[in-house]
Amino acid sequence: MPDFISIKDLRFHAYHGHLPAERITGNTFVVDLQIETDLSISGKSDDLKDTVDYVSIMELVTQVMETPSDLIEHVAERIATIIKKTHAAVTAIEVTVKKQKPPLHFDLKAVEVTIRR
Repeated sequence: MPDFISIKDLRFHAYHGHLPAERITGNTFVVDLQIETDLSISGKSDDLKDTVDYVSIMELVTQVMETPSDLIEHVAERIATIIKKTHAAVTAIEVTVKKQKPPLHFDLKAVEVTIRR
């Protein structure tokens, strides 16, 4: 059975979006991650070097969020790619990116995408 590290509700003000106004005013984005990795060694050793450091993961997500994209699908893909590339212990990752209150003519709370790599 796989082990997971979950990071929930990591919030950013960022400038992703297809509409020109979104690149000017920005919006609130929320990122959720579910990282699949083996936690058996760190569970026994109690040593940070034996696990995936979730602080370093959040720093990577912050870097990605600072570079605008037209689509939140692209943001999610960039997050998954950089995490898997820099953390060999990550066997799979699920990334959800939510755009809060997008500037559309609909009454909705958020639009979100979820990818698994």
